[in-house]
Amino acid sequence: MENKLAVKKYKSIVERGFKSFLELFLVCCYWNDKTLVNSTIIDFKIFNFQSRGIEECLEAFQLTKDSDDFCGKPISELDCALKTWYKNNNFEPYKKWFIENFVISKEEFVLWYKNDKHDRQCHYCKIKESEIARLIEANRISTKRLSTRGKYIEVDRLQVNKGYVKDNIAFCCYWCNNAKTDEFTEKEFKTIGKIIGETFRIRLAQIDKE
Repeated sequence: MENKLAVKKYKSIVERGFKSFLELFLVCCYWNDKTLVNSTIIDFKIFNFQSRGIEECLEAFQLTKDSDDFCGKPISELDCALKTWYKNNNFEPYKKWFIENFVISKEEFVLWYKNDKHDRQCHYCKIKESEIARLIEANRISTKRLSTRGKYIEVDRLQVNKGYVKDNIAFCCYWCNNAKTDEFTEKEFKTIGKIIGETFRIRLAQIDKE
């Protein structure tokens, strides 16, 4: 069970990390030349979070089809360009390169994830999996996503401008992971996580009194 869970978590961070990195790359290509026709894996291999136009392109993810334009064109044109690129390109070579350079190896990840299998703890709020189980059993957890998320500690990137590489990953509960997103730094969110943890502690104390 533990091995399967670790592999499942690994596949999740690979898919999530690659999808966001590839899309950011394509938006940056569009920002630079208004087209994705000449976007190749050669460009992908030199792309990083310090590339030209990153800040402007990150803003594009906040726009909607009814919003202001992006790079002087309707945001719908960017959406159309992305769909066309995905349709006409094989992105498996991109994914392979991404995994080799921006993701911890599966073997290292499984060992890291299983190392604390007895009671993984959130890096931010300090809630443990055993405590989450107690809260769920006592009906003190109300999220509707328990069938897919919440029961097990997840994985977070400490610095969002790095991949899921060794020394940049940490255990993170669903609630902290969901709230932190890419908005807060590790230091900033530790303050928020402390409050979340205190709330969980109050609920646990109430269970002990019953």
